[in-house]
Amino acid sequence: MAVSVGYLLPTRERVMVGVHETGRILELADVAEAVGLDSVWIGDSLLAKPRHEPLALLAAIAGRTRRVALGTAVLLPMLRNPVLLAHQAATIDRIAEGRLILGVGTARDTPAIRAEFAAAGVPFEKRIGRMLEGLALCRELWTGEPVRWDGRWRVEDAALAPLPHRPGGPPVWGGGGVPAHGGRSGTADRQDLQKQKARGGENGEMRKVTVPRREGRRGNHGSRGRRGIRSAAGGWRSIARMRGGPFRDDGRSGGRGGGIGGTGSERETGRKNRLAEVGEREENQGGEGGQ
Repeated sequence: MAVSVGYLLPTRERVMVGVHETGRILELADVAEAVGLDSVWIGDSLLAKPRHEPLALLAAIAGRTRRVALGTAVLLPMLRNPVLLAHQAATIDRIAEGRLILGVGTARDTPAIRAEFAAAGVPFEKRIGRMLEGLALCRELWTGEPVRWDGRWRVEDAALAPLPHRPGGPPVWGGGGVPAHGGRSGTADRQDLQKQKARGGENGEMRKVTVPRREGRRGNHGSRGRRGIRSAAGGWRSIARMRGGPFRDDGRSGGRGGGIGGTGSERETGRKNRLAEVGEREENQGGEGGQ
């Protein structure tokens, strides 16, 4: 498997030394592409570790680069309304012509980050369920089909436009900064995922978790399978169950609605039950540890 090299742009470091201008950061992205790096990344924080807003800056970089992949490392999606996030990501992916990667995380459990969540009006203890449901709603909206959603957010037969450049939306990767995360998440291309499934697991430092493939109906983009998040373990399996699996490595999707078979009402009932299970676990555990 080929190694890809990315560069985390110093948005936090620039702000720490009192430099808020973005010109140099944009130039660094240009340099990264010119010297042949594969990707550039931007972190996310509102108040705990102030820095430039990642999606806005990635949009600026997307308009001046042509090859390098653009990612968040990592985005805190639970701090954002998922309908707005889906719209922003779709537009940026259009500007980037399919180069956007959404790296997401659950946030560390520290006083500063708890205060950040409180300032944003988001219960810290509910962040996992909020993230799982929000990303699932993004995937639904990225199909371009009318979406009916009744959960933390309510959508009434509404369709998102423009659609992302990549059918089904940009890939979503899970990431974290604690040692335990390295043992339960990873990325792989489609061939690696199939080999991993055949071997029944691997004892390497990065454990790749796959969900058994289930055929789905053809969606508006004509692809097979279901929506996916690249990375899996723990909470990610909750999304796999919620979406009916499997998680694809490229984020493409097929089918529409609940994605787990049965009638539309049956799928909706199953989805609500699975989301309730995630919320119940958070209540019982007092919130899941952050990354």
